[in-house]
Amino acid sequence: MKKGLFFFIAAAVLSVPAFFSCSKTGNGSGANTPDSLVLETFSDSATYHLFGNPDLPAIKACISLTAPSGEDTSSAAVKARNDFMVNIMGNGYTGLPMEDAARKFINTCVEEYRESVESKAKNRKKTAEEKWMNYETLISTSTVYNGNGIWCYSCDSYIYTGGAHGLGTTVCFVYDVANSKPVALNEVFKKGSLPDVLKLITERIGKKGNADAYWMELVTVSENFAVGENGITWYYNPYEIAPYYIGTTAVTIPYDELEPYIVKDSPVYSIIR
Repeated sequence: MKKGLFFFIAAAVLSVPAFFSCSKTGNGSGANTPDSLVLETFSDSATYHLFGNPDLPAIKACISLTAPSGEDTSSAAVKARNDFMVNIMGNGYTGLPMEDAARKFINTCVEEYRESVESKAKNRKKTAEEKWMNYETLISTSTVYNGNGIWCYSCDSYIYTGGAHGLGTTVCFVYDVANSKPVALNEVFKKGSLPDVLKLITERIGKKGNADAYWMELVTVSENFAVGENGITWYYNPYEIAPYYIGTTAVTIPYDELEPYIVKDSPVYSIIR
């Protein structure tokens, strides 16, 4: 589970009853230098009730995006921002300011909700009691690391679209600012070293108090990883290596343990130096 991620976000638009609150601020995570990005944050939230009736179930959405500032028109920032839009919201949003991209996606999703759920609710006499129709989407991105030519960000999401429960996930992206491209595992670790890295990960999981609940045979050195100041963290979402109730599992391995396996000319190695 990794790149090309498409998140479902929904909200109210146009003539339907809704409320919006927006904020746009600068972010001092990195200076305007070749090896870091100037970031900005945009937040939006909305609620739409079936048929515009506040007594009926609703779709609720909240989105918070932190990405390269739209005021930075350098090729590196533009490429990073466009890739971010595709990763978080899908194709069709490149070149748009964050607020426009989020609103466009919100508008599309509420129409999908109306077409799908309202069509099922039209002939139901007890629609107000249909709790499964209360959809919810929470999306929040944050910067994990921004420096030394690397921008690493994560996206936390919680989505409920009917059923027994919603699903919360964390997906991380590591971006090479200098070369304007994502960083993959095979660029970070030496050939043939992943079994050794996997051993470090499984040893950490094995020390957890609920270790018996994990499906250890399914643990891999996942592409869903984040780089930080002190180490690399791998994320395993519900059902990937353990039952739903375990939630998302994060396993951090310090650089002093990983350094023997990291390629010396890897973009990530610059953090260690």
